[in-house]
Amino acid sequence: MRGIVEDAAGRIHIFVGTFSPFLLSYHQGQWTRSDHYQWGIPNVTFYGHLAAKNNTVFATSGIGVAKGLATFDLSPGGAQSFVSFRNTSDVTLGLDGNIYAISEDDELYVVTDGEAAAVPHYSPLPDLFTLDESLDIYGVWSQISQVHRLSQGGESSSSPQYALFNAKDIDLAPDGLIVLCAETGFAVTNREFEQIYVKELAMSGFCSFGYH
Repeated sequence: MRGIVEDAAGRIHIFVGTFSPFLLSYHQGQWTRSDHYQWGIPNVTFYGHLAAKNNTVFATSGIGVAKGLATFDLSPGGAQSFVSFRNTSDVTLGLDGNIYAISEDDELYVVTDGEAAAVPHYSPLPDLFTLDESLDIYGVWSQISQVHRLSQGGESSSSPQYALFNAKDIDLAPDGLIVLCAETGFAVTNREFEQIYVKELAMSGFCSFGYH
């Protein structure tokens, strides 16, 4: 299991697999599987992420010619598609309501109407990220369990370094709570990086606050 996300209809989606992944969805007591004609990721521990906007799920992809985002429109009559641009390490629904992705070449992209456009931003960008309504990035490099805030103007600040290893995911809730998940546990903080809770335990490392 890799990424996990909830969509607007309350369905829970899980990213399963690597070279030939599939989307596993749970809703009202039933599991369904969705395959994609063009989708795959490298065998990198922190790759394999999902984001959802309304009834569409976006999945990171970056293998062969399938570089960008695989999309699943799960509304009645919806179809699969692919947003082709770069190998993506993470994708998120920003608090401004748009889908964003970070690419292997250290670029931030916004995805609208099936197209990806580069967004000028502070560099270098983290491996894993989420964005607030001002497009400030809250991110983490996979080998260091420390949350960094990066503004578009280049200002930065950082949380304490948590005693967690191999960061896998990060999410930001509308109320300002931030969750950082790793293979050895998770930490909850806020935008001021006040430590709220840290728990060490063995886990897959992927997490989400649910649809927002």
